[in-house]
Amino acid sequence: MPTSFGIPGDGRCLFRSVVHGACLRAGNPSPNEASERELADELRSKVADEFIKRRADTEWVPITVYMWDKKTNRLQIIAEYGGAEYGKENPVRVVYHGYGHYDALHTSSFGALHPKMYT
Repeated sequence: MPTSFGIPGDGRCLFRSVVHGACLRAGNPSPNEASERELADELRSKVADEFIKRRADTEWVPITVYMWDKKTNRLQIIAEYGGAEYGKENPVRVVYHGYGHYDALHTSSFGALHPKMYT
């Protein structure tokens, strides 16, 4: 069963979640809080610079965003980014809580997740 890893709600939670998930995806241990914050700030800066430079819809790594569905009591995929360019294998996974906050998603198996909510 997937588990959500709590990320501090400090205004950089999406970037912290992506950094956290990217470390796990690469087979590295979870970063400590200070390292995670530094890497998240670096990622946010690079993303902002890239958006300014390109100003187009560009995606760099596959990211899958989940949300907890209270009706089915399961995680649901609500968005997938970068799959067309980078494939859908082993994406960085984050959980959106619906009130502007993201957490990193830890899992050993995704076989039990429900199909997509969106079309």
